Order: sequence, then C-alpha cells, then structure tokens
Amino acid sequence: MDSEGGGWRARSRVAALMYASGAVLTALSMLPVPPAVVNRGGIIAVGAVALAAAVVILLLRHRYTIALSHATSVIGTVLVAWVISMAGGTYLSILYVMIYIWVVLFAVFFYGTRAALVHALICSAAVAFGLVKLPPSERSLTWAISTATMLLVVAGYHFMRRHSSRLRGLVEYSGGVVTIVDRDGVVRYQSGLVERVFGYREGALVGAPLPAVVHHDDRDRVIAVLAESAVEPRSSSTLHCRLRHHDGSWRNVEASVENLLGDPAVDGIVLSLRDVTERTRLQDQLTFQAFHDPLTGLANRALFLDRVERRLARMRSSSGPPAVLMLDLDDFKSVNDSMGHSAGDALLVAVAGRLRDCVRGGDTVARLGGDEFAIVLSDCQSEQELSEVADRILAAVRQPVAICDRQVITGASVGAAVATPGEPPEDLLRDADAALYAAKRRGKGRYERFDPRMTGQIARRVQLKSDLRRALDDGELHVLYQPIVNLDSGRTRAFEALLRWRHPSLGLVPPLEFIPLAEETGLILDIGRWVVHEACAQTRRYDDEHAPWEAPAVTVNVSGRQLESAAFVDDVRAALSATGLQPSRLVLEITESVLLQDLAAMAARLESLKRIGVRIAIDDFGTGYSSLSYLHQLPVDLVKIDKSFVNGLVGADPRKRALVEGVIGLIAALGLKSVAEGIENPEQLQRLRALACEHGQGYLFAPPLPAEQLPAWIARSSTPALMPTPA
Repeated sequence: MDSEGGGWRARSRVAALMYASGAVLTALSMLPVPPAVVNRGGIIAVGAVALAAAVVILLLRHRYTIALSHATSVIGTVLVAWVISMAGGTYLSILYVMIYIWVVLFAVFFYGTRAALVHALICSAAVAFGLVKLPPSERSLTWAISTATMLLVVAGYHFMRRHSSRLRGLVEYSGGVVTIVDRDGVVRYQSGLVERVFGYREGALVGAPLPAVVHHDDRDRVIAVLAESAVEPRSSSTLHCRLRHHDGSWRNVEASVENLLGDPAVDGIVLSLRDVTERTRLQDQLTFQAFHDPLTGLANRALFLDRVERRLARMRSSSGPPAVLMLDLDDFKSVNDSMGHSAGDALLVAVAGRLRDCVRGGDTVARLGGDEFAIVLSDCQSEQELSEVADRILAAVRQPVAICDRQVITGASVGAAVATPGEPPEDLLRDADAALYAAKRRGKGRYERFDPRMTGQIARRVQLKSDLRRALDDGELHVLYQPIVNLDSGRTRAFEALLRWRHPSLGLVPPLEFIPLAEETGLILDIGRWVVHEACAQTRRYDDEHAPWEAPAVTVNVSGRQLESAAFVDDVRAALSATGLQPSRLVLEITESVLLQDLAAMAARLESLKRIGVRIAIDDFGTGYSSLSYLHQLPVDLVKIDKSFVNGLVGADPRKRALVEGVIGLIAALGLKSVAEGIENPEQLQRLRALACEHGQGYLFAPPLPAEQLPAWIARSSTPALMPTPA
C-alpha cells in the first residue's frame, strides 16, 4: 500500500469511476451542438480512451499503480490536444479540456500530493501545447482556463500535503505501529514507525503474512483472532503475542485489532502494535519478587502454601499423596555471629542450591524465613522414598561450603509429614513443623516423621512459651544447688546453681525443655540476669548466717545469648555490687560449643569478665568439637568433664579410660582445675581419684538441694569420714 493513498482496491475503483464518468461526459457534449466530422472523430477517440482506461483499471484492481496512472494520463492528454487542434479552437473544444481536467484532478488527487502535482503538470503542458495554434481571441480564454487549473492544482497540492503530513504524524506518533492486513492476514501496509520499534525497513513486511513473524507458541492464537475479527464488521479486540524483531529477538506486543474491511479507504484489518517488552519484564519481575525469596530465588511462604494447596487438590488423581519436609539449619546463628551476615547469606544460597538438586522437577523448594526451608514432594510413594529424600538432604547439607576462604560445615534437622485426604495445607505444615521440633529436641542433625503424639508436644511447647513470660514474675522459677566436692577430702568447694520451673498445672518442667524456649523468645536474658543475682544473693546470705570455715563458691550456667549481649558484663558487675559477694567466689560456666562460635569475640568478652574478678569454667567439656587446642587461648580457670567421659571409666574398653586420663592430664598441665560431672557410683570415684581429678559432683554425693538445706550439707561434708568410699 502507498503511504499517501488509500487501499489498492479502493484506488482502482475510484480511478475507474472517474474515467468512466469522463467518457460519459464526452459523449453528452456532442448532443447540444453537433461538431464537425473531424471533431466528432476526436471526441469519440477521447471517450473511447477514457472508457478503455476504466475497463482496464477494473481488470487490474490492486495492480493499478501510480506509474500506470501516469501513462493513461499522458495518452489521454495527447488525444485531447489533438482533438483541440483538429476542432480549430471552438468553445466546445475548451469544454472538452475542462471535462478532461476535471476527471484527471479527481483521479489524481486520490493518489497523493506528489502524483497530483506530476499529473497536473503533464496535463497542463499538453493542453498549452495543443492551444498554440488557436486564434488570439480564443487563446486568451484558453490560457486563463489553463492558468486557473494550475492554480487549483497548486492549492490542492498544498492542502493535501498539509493534510497528509497531519495524518502521517497522527499515524506515526499514535503510540503504535499501524499495520493493515487483509482477510488472509497478509500485510498490506505498515507505518514508518516499524523500523524504530521492530527494526524492519518501511515496507519490508508488506506482502508477507503477519503470522510469519509471530512466535510459534502464539501463532495459532493470532490466526484465530484475525479470523474472528474478519467475520464481524467494525469489531475490535485486544491481542497479546510475541513478534520477532529484525535482530532475531522476541518482543512482547500488545495489539488493538479493528475490522475496517468495509471501509473503502482502508479495506483491511487494522492493528496498532505496541512494544510492551519492558513493561512485561517489569511485571514479571514484580510477580517474581512477590512470590520468591530475594536472597535464594526459592519460593517464599505465600507461593509455597499455594503449591501445597494445589498438590492437595490433585491428590485424588495423583499416584501418591504429597509430603512436606521442614528443614532448619543447626547452629546457623554461630555462622552469622562468627563470620558476619554476608557469610550467613552465602551459606543460605549454597544450601538452597543443594536442596534444589535433591528433589525432582515437579517438587517445590521454599525458604520460609531465616534458616528455615520447606519442600513439598508432589507425590510420595512410600515411607522409604520419604526417608531416602530426607537422608539425601541431610547428607547434602553436611558437605563443606567454601566461604571467605574457609570451609564451613553445618548440619540440619528435618521433619516430614505426609498428607491425608481432606487435610488443610496449614495442618500439613503444622505437622511437619512438629516433626522438625522433635528432630531438634532429640539431638539435631536427624530426620523425624510426624507422629500424631507430636501434636500434643507442640501444644505443650506453645503453652510453655506463653507461660514462661509470666513464670519469673509469679515466682514459679527457683534455684537449686548441687554440691561440688574435693574428691580427696570430701569437703564442699562450690555449689552449682541449677534453675528449675515448677508450673502451676504441668508440674516440674525439665530445664532441657524450657531453657531452649527461653533462648528462642529472648527471655533468657531476663531469666539469666535473675539467676546470677539470686545465686550471688544466696551465697552472700549464707555467709552472713553461718560463717563457714571455708566459704564455698557458686557456679552459674551462662547461655550463648547472654554472652552475646553487650549488657551482660554490666549485669554481672551489678549483681556483685548489689549483693556484696566477693567476685572470685562467682564462677560462670560456658558450654564448649558456645565458646567455639566466635573464639576471638568470646575471648574478649571473657577477658572483660575476668577483669571484674570472676572465674570462668568450661562446662560439658568433650561434647562440642572435642578440641583442646583453644584452652590456652581463653582465660579459663576450670574445666568440667562431661558425664559421658565419666561413664567411660567403668567398663572393659581401655581406650575410653586412656582418653579420660589424657584429658585430665592435659588440663592439669595447662594449670587448670578439673571437675568431673555425673559421678554416680564409688567405682567412678575411685578411678577419678587415681587419675588425680581434683573435684567432682553427682548423685553419689548429693542431688540438687534447696537453699535451706545447704547449711546441713556443708556441716556434714566438713567431716572427712562421711566421704563416700569405694565398696
């Protein structure tokens, strides 16, 4: 399609009509005044040419071009000039000239400004040439008519140029690439904006089917929309598809489609194509961010719940029920604390990649927050398959991760639950979380399958979390004291302060159950501050009331959360100041695993405590990383040997006894005091004495005692004869 004209079919129809009307007008001009014989022949010739041109144009239809129009105009103009010269310049000849010019102007203006100007110049030149031999009286009038015709053509030219420029501007800057296709989807016209938007030269796609540049996944839909639009006149619709750019890339396109096949000036289906690639990319990015974790790229909680709900909805048609696995990294906080949050993020990204590798393509891996992950298996065929997936995950997570030129090793606890018919997704996640809690409570680094009895444990855990907030204020927490004795003399050297919780309805709650809850909720800071103050106050109170021959020390367990608190050193200083207890009589016990989270930071914090005057003990030695090399790096005074080592003293395995002997010997070589925990029988006591272990505690001597029983116990232990002896 020509950019300045109408449709091919409409152009040919109008041109044929103009030429046919010219032939009719020529024939009618013979009726009023019968011309001369020669003039009649010229008139017939002109009419015949005009009629022949009309017939030929109708036969050519869309193949009727501007070049062909030029040719017919030249031939017609020459014939007109010949008729004028043969007629001898009568007014009737001038009428023929006016009729012909009228026809030509209507036909030519339809094609465009440039074609109109060329046609007018050709016709005017031919007419002027034919009128040279006219008498002067007739020549002036004829030249006036020719001049007026030229002025009309020039005025028409400027008008059409302005109109065409305005129309082209509207088309080019309408916000889209205007494309017109026929009923078969073949491109008949495209605006010049196609080069800027899609890289194709103007007119390059004309004559080609539009679906040829549509993405193969969208092609059938585009063809269907065009076919549907062609059926309904003046129908309009919106289409979204992908079109191939000239550089080979694909662009997202939004197209408004309107059927103008019934409009002669258009005669096609008009599409306004807009490149919405950037908008689509932004929408996809926002959608991704709304449903994915920004750090790992995994699904977030919202998308995970949706996937679980979908799997449950398809449960009847699948071969097996879906299953959910909840995963939590063990001791992840120590990585953040010792290496920084960037290292923790790197570890999470590495774990996320390994989890993806452990599941199938149809399964979903999500990060729910922090170091908590979840996996939904689309169908679980058996308990063995579920166990194999869990074992694969545990093994993958245990592999070292290179972070900041260091090899970081972590572990994970996994809880799993298999869906039952009609189970809501929230219940399935709750069951998997209950199994995860059971795995962590039973030692971490393991997998647990949900058991209905775990539901009661979760309910108890929730209740304890809630009740723990008021337990301190209501006086439900209290401290018991277990004696630490000299293994040779039997005299009491210290008491370990042990926190207990007597719940008003649940009874005695074990420390291993409520201490982790206190750490999770952050209540351990308030509770720990109270225990330190209470232990110092009780020890000072005993001094005032009983004045023993040798004042015992008091040891208090300190959690990792307390040591991380910047206020902990001030809390200890405040407790000593308020109670008046001598600082050297307070021993703070820190577990081995807590110390190794960030050795440098812990060493600095312990040095601050040592400057106050308190003593430091490592508790449960041997249960952490079983490394003795750090003992000389820390300001430690005592090392408490874990009960598992003490149990190894009794039995036939000489390697266990040799291990305990080596540990005690190394502690002594470093100038530290040793305390054996969990002594329960005389044989253990005898072997510890033989190994030169200095102090011990356990039920062989006494269980944890209330504060009011301490005076009697100290009085009794002051008599060496009452010291337990081997049977």
